[in-house]
Amino acid sequence: GDGDLTAAAAAYARAVTLGPDDAAARNNLAQALSDAGCRAEARRQLERAVALAAGTALATAVEASRAKLEEGNPLAGGGRCMLPDRDWPD
Repeated sequence: GDGDLTAAAAAYARAVTLGPDDAAARNNLAQALSDAGCRAEARRQLERAVALAAGTALATAVEASRAKLEEGNPLAGGGRCMLPDRDWPD
């Protein structure tokens, strides 16, 4: 449910705060945000993850996440972010 997405996003945000150059953590945060309908923030986190993952074994997985986000899930969040407002990691 929404509580699971909120908890997942918060945990991934904490991981990104602790390791801002961790492409996997940013990718996971972006996936949680996308699942919650927070597409703009998901896109921002994924762009950072793509840059961090370039030339690494994670590059393919991060690009797949970006492609999935761009395909979009029109049901995710009903077009709106279902998570509480917060400052996401830069």
